[in-house]
Amino acid sequence: MKTIRNKHILISFLSLAILFAVFFMGVLLSLDNTGHVYADIVTPEMTIEEKDAENGVDIKPLLDDAKASNTGAIVNIGSIKVIFDKNAVIEATSTTFKMKNINLENAKNIQAILQLSLEGTSFTNGKVKIEYPFNKEIPNKKVLKVYAIETNNNKTELNSELKDSILSFETNKLSEYQIIFESTKYTPSGLAIGGIVFAAVIIAIIIIAMLISAYRRRS
Repeated sequence: MKTIRNKHILISFLSLAILFAVFFMGVLLSLDNTGHVYADIVTPEMTIEEKDAENGVDIKPLLDDAKASNTGAIVNIGSIKVIFDKNAVIEATSTTFKMKNINLENAKNIQAILQLSLEGTSFTNGKVKIEYPFNKEIPNKKVLKVYAIETNNNKTELNSELKDSILSFETNKLSEYQIIFESTKYTPSGLAIGGIVFAAVIIAIIIIAMLISAYRRRS
């Protein structure tokens, strides 16, 4: 009888320990929303109608007209708009514009990669605004973000806005941009933290009580 009783105590203890471990694993996973970027391996699909933009489009006439008129300039590639302000028009050191748009299907996170270049042109005072059509539904607990990816693979988050299915963002240097669904950072409330601590204390007390009971029965 004593052996059977000890087995029951051991089984109860192990069950509570497993419950305790599962409980806190769930808590830790719920708090691990620090914005980690990840994506499935996917097959990129080109969606740009004007394939010439991959090899380079001469925008010299457009920039010359904008300089003469002291205005900005808009480059339209399919449904994507690249808008140069007046300073960017003046500071452009190249006239060969290249663009590659890669849509990622079935991605968990990275939704698209947009590669823009003006053969090394960067702007000191000028800015370029990109308007990118985007009508995908943003998943729960995710936010839509845009990152500029440098040649050394460093990334910089850009201010972006999604309005009327148009994602817009500004930059002072044309490079690669990744459009990402990123996890929101969850900060538990004081009530939630208190509940977690209370539950942990109760479980700990039960385990300690069962250990004491088991020890007394054996002695």
